[in-house]
Amino acid sequence: MAVVFMAELSLKNSLPPEGATPSNEIARTYNIYELYIGEYPSYATYWTNWGGWYDNPVSKKVEIYFGIFLVPVTSLDDLKSTVNALFIDNDYAYINLPIHPWLYNDSRTMLRVTKGYLSAPPDPLHPDNLIINNKSLECRLEIPSITAKLSDALAGLVKYSSFSFTLINNDGKFDSVATEEYFNSPAYIYKAWKDKPEYTDFIPLRYGIIESVSANDTSFTIECADKHRTLEEKVCKIIDADTFPFSINTEIYGKELPVVYGTVEIELISLSEKKDTDNPLSERKYAIAEKVNAVYGVYDKDDKIIAGYTADYAIGVITVTEIKEEKVREAKWARISGYSEIRIGMIITDIIERKAGLLYNNTNYDTAEAQVYRTGSPQINIALKSGNVKSAVNEVLKSDMAFLIQKNDGRFSMRRWGNQYDVHSVPSFMVTQKIERDFKEAAQRYFSSCVIAYAYNERTKTPERFFAYSEMEEKAEEYYHKLKTETFETRLTTESNARTLALRVSSRFSVIKDTVKLAIGLDTSAWNLLDTVNMAMVVNGREYSTHKKWIIKELDNAQDKITLEALDG
Repeated sequence: MAVVFMAELSLKNSLPPEGATPSNEIARTYNIYELYIGEYPSYATYWTNWGGWYDNPVSKKVEIYFGIFLVPVTSLDDLKSTVNALFIDNDYAYINLPIHPWLYNDSRTMLRVTKGYLSAPPDPLHPDNLIINNKSLECRLEIPSITAKLSDALAGLVKYSSFSFTLINNDGKFDSVATEEYFNSPAYIYKAWKDKPEYTDFIPLRYGIIESVSANDTSFTIECADKHRTLEEKVCKIIDADTFPFSINTEIYGKELPVVYGTVEIELISLSEKKDTDNPLSERKYAIAEKVNAVYGVYDKDDKIIAGYTADYAIGVITVTEIKEEKVREAKWARISGYSEIRIGMIITDIIERKAGLLYNNTNYDTAEAQVYRTGSPQINIALKSGNVKSAVNEVLKSDMAFLIQKNDGRFSMRRWGNQYDVHSVPSFMVTQKIERDFKEAAQRYFSSCVIAYAYNERTKTPERFFAYSEMEEKAEEYYHKLKTETFETRLTTESNARTLALRVSSRFSVIKDTVKLAIGLDTSAWNLLDTVNMAMVVNGREYSTHKKWIIKELDNAQDKITLEALDG
């Protein structure tokens, strides 16, 4: 069985994409435009008879730029709901833009045609046949190594490191390539585990945006950032002169408006301009949060309730009018509710969609898998007060032992440790390198009992309730002769959810489980983090571990190397 890798880069094409025309097949209300990318007619036409020629790219794979690279979607339905998106169907490239394409300055538009490079000929018996998808490719790609791993032992966003791949440059093909030819453009790595593979046999291993290129006498290296780079947007709006429809205190310019999910107690931001003592304020205005559904109470610095106030939910402002000792009372904090979706999975997709512009659809997510977590994840109350989308996702996931991952096909999903996903069976004779076994990380994370802090108060920055779990302590001390209590601070709201989390983290960390690293002679192209592997660690008569059920915590799909953590026992 042959293993062939393919890298796809894109090269500038002279066809101006701003020449796209409204599609005749789709209602104009969707702002869908089309470009023809099919084969030229093989016969004389009215157009060529009068001296015309065809200049459109003939390709089933193009990249189109309108200020940003348009996001590839997998269906016309997704295209209709996704602005700045691209869908290729047969001989046409369909695009969804917020304004007419011809209104863009031509310096902000570009069409690029994908160019592929192979690691080996698809047919070893005919090494001169390098035709894939009706295109002639070159054998220049060195075998890549692309690793993904769980970046935190408990939970969070899986941070894929930047990845790179190398093309052979012995003949000087890339010596003088211009940086702008590739910079900030898409790149793809694929793998086919099949004799004489067709284009559809190549499974995507990684998608990224090119950050830099470098060349020497023998190689041309492309450095890429992963899709998570799109989550760098700020999660909170900045207060400035345009934030509110009235004059505000300029001293608070630059402060951030909190983003609230659920019901919290939150400090208010004073918007009123300061007045001298001879001209006392008749009212005081306060910013609450980006989204406000209800205000349940407003309080002063002594936690005394203020009765005289109004709340404008549309702009998120409280106006205090109550007078005390001939002055308007000063508010300090309020109990409010913000966005109503408070399940962890729902919050994550909402933040990413609202702040990073990535819609929750089958183009950006494995929705079949992600939806299970979205609807089954626990509820939290949380106020996000600073940082970017990445940090917000991490903050939310701290309340559950779960991860936001980018799967090999480039789509996001959410997976929880302990849930079963795809299951793979590996015969021990498939091991191709020495097995490495250690307990280092498991020993560092070990505890015999835990405390789940919940019902967190955003105003005082302290949890108000605690759930202690020590049912595994006696057994843990018997095995490891060490007592240790670990506290986990969460935004969970109920004791039931706190107990569930305590059971989950204890089942993992109160037992020091084996971790093994190995390479196997199986195609792992479609494997993902947190998949289950059934495997007996007995090789050449040597038993490396008694465990037979494992979870994937690190994975190199290109080299078929995996790092496993024991699940059973």
